[in-house]
Amino acid sequence: MLQILAQYESSLDKTYSDEMKTCDRQRFSASMREYFECYCRSHLLYDERERRQFDRVVKDDRFDSCLDFYGGEHLLRLVVRLPELVQSLSGEGMGSEFVDVCSPFCSPLQN
Repeated sequence: MLQILAQYESSLDKTYSDEMKTCDRQRFSASMREYFECYCRSHLLYDERERRQFDRVVKDDRFDSCLDFYGGEHLLRLVVRLPELVQSLSGEGMGSEFVDVCSPFCSPLQN
């Protein structure tokens, strides 16, 4: 997952206009990492087998975080669940910053 987000960050310079600041792109990527770490076990893993695997991964010294273990499939699960997660946080007054960060990245998709 970390490798995917790093590739994404490096591709943004070629994809988006100059009006999007580098710090905004970095904040977006950092937010995705944070959401992934927070919600991996509780929302992105489908069954008890995956949750047991997660518990082993977080105890394994070879991995700094679950981001080092999980990849594209789990990132896609996050993207699918993200609207629901952000909406639930917005109700608690916590998701608005992430929505602000995401808006410039979503506008090219709406065209």
